[in-house]
Amino acid sequence: GAAATTITTSATAAASAAKLASSCTMSSLLSLVASLVSVPDTSTTGLCADATQCCDTAHASGVIVGTGKSSSSTSNRRSRKEARPSSGSAWSTAILSNSDARDDLVSLKNVGRGVALELCTAADHEFFLSQREYPSRCTSSVVLAVLWEQLSRASEDESFRCIAEEVRRDPTPSITFSIELVRNNDAQRFGLGCRDIAGSDVVGEVLMVTGISRGSCIEQWNDECARQRSPWKRLLLCCVLLSVNGVSGDCSQMRKELAASTHVVIVACNPPSLQECLLMLESFRQLGPVPRDAIFWSPQAVGSKPTQADHVFV
Repeated sequence: GAAATTITTSATAAASAAKLASSCTMSSLLSLVASLVSVPDTSTTGLCADATQCCDTAHASGVIVGTGKSSSSTSNRRSRKEARPSSGSAWSTAILSNSDARDDLVSLKNVGRGVALELCTAADHEFFLSQREYPSRCTSSVVLAVLWEQLSRASEDESFRCIAEEVRRDPTPSITFSIELVRNNDAQRFGLGCRDIAGSDVVGEVLMVTGISRGSCIEQWNDECARQRSPWKRLLLCCVLLSVNGVSGDCSQMRKELAASTHVVIVACNPPSLQECLLMLESFRQLGPVPRDAIFWSPQAVGSKPTQADHVFV
């Protein structure tokens, strides 16, 4: 009864993951982490074919390097024999007769883990570039939009957040920067999706960037920064707006400036690393206060003053 239920659950999860992997897209492969993290290692008939198909397809897609079915199945089998249950156990026969299926499930989990690590590394690199006032190549707005969408979705999963800890860097001071934007008319928008962040005894109210509209002024600005190799001037996911046209500490007033003005000067600060971004996203989902150690824009955390505003007409 219990064994049959778990077997069915495992096979269903693997089949679902195989279907996701067959699309060969990063967004779909990210779901492997969530779909497999809770699957028991004891898997039986029907899982092997699905898991093999999933691993082969994902490996052939070229999205992940160094993962797939080439895991050390010999050592896995050896460890299973050492941990063999009693001969009278209902699981004993299922485990030993399906060692290949277990290996495929491990490979499948490794695929999901590899995709998650690749996403974390790519996102953290963008935050790293945002804290160095040094000319370097950086990602265009189109690629950034895809990256932020994937990160926002994946960060909802606890297993993904655990994997993100593997790319943790030593904390570094944040830098603030200033940009000047002009929109053509009242109908055109700057294109910022923002959430109000309440003030505290450390900082005043700020606006946190939760999204950037496609084709907007901000997206064009980020593209211009990429062309000029100025990554530290881009507005990234979870960037905070410290002031708009000199208005600071009041979210409603800053929103009014963005809505009513065709010409704005924005002082902003990007998260210094992926960890601060994930903490901000989590507080956004929970509708709770930002953890004190995630307030990267406080005077104590900021390492430099805003540079002179750059001007772009869009």
